[in-house]
Amino acid sequence: MYKAASFYKFFDCSEIDLEVRKSQILDTAKEHNVLGLFIIAKEGINSTFAGAPSDVETFKHYIMGLYGEDILFKYSESSVHPFKKLIVKIRDEIVTTDKKLVDFDHNKNTYLSPKEWHEVLKNEDVQIIDTRNTYETKIGSFKNAVKLKMRHFKDFRDILNEEDLDKNKKTLIFCTGGIRCEKGEKIVREVGFKEVYQLDGGILKYMEEFPDGFFEGECFVFDNRVALDKNLEPTKQYTIDYRSGDPVDLVE
Repeated sequence: MYKAASFYKFFDCSEIDLEVRKSQILDTAKEHNVLGLFIIAKEGINSTFAGAPSDVETFKHYIMGLYGEDILFKYSESSVHPFKKLIVKIRDEIVTTDKKLVDFDHNKNTYLSPKEWHEVLKNEDVQIIDTRNTYETKIGSFKNAVKLKMRHFKDFRDILNEEDLDKNKKTLIFCTGGIRCEKGEKIVREVGFKEVYQLDGGILKYMEEFPDGFFEGECFVFDNRVALDKNLEPTKQYTIDYRSGDPVDLVE
């Protein structure tokens, strides 16, 4: 059984030599038999990696030594390794948008824990926006969520502006692991929404705590598992159409 760990952190890396950091992560990951994808930039790090449970735990502490003890990791398991390769990429952003992050001290008052999110959905009349792309939303989303017709997150602002939504209504936004909402929350406010909250840890953290909660369907993930079911186990329903890159139903 392999253990997968997903995490991100916005972190001021302007003084870090990213080529050196890339070599450090590659060498240490190889040492601990960890495979996965790491995206590093001057604004932080974004990754999902996997390996034997003990190796993942050891490597996790190495990452925390580089980027801080406050990283929130989301975990899942798989009988098949989620990755075939180890890749570290240097990019301008750790999640591509039309907005580079400048303020690294994000307003934590906009975060809802999975428990808080669950209680709000159970007891309040709110507007929910899925910030993910169409190929992700079509296989699963929160009940009654607004699903934007979006192929790339960099188009989020333009597509959101085209929607006829109530900007005065309490609005909740979410994504797979939380990273898109870090920038998405700022964009939603900039286009005029008055009261906005985001799901801390994203869908993966919510399903970890509420497998029978308000999320319906499966959650698309960017590795060989394709999607995770409500128990965070690899999908038995979907595969990838390698022509389009989209998830499609398995043919029995």
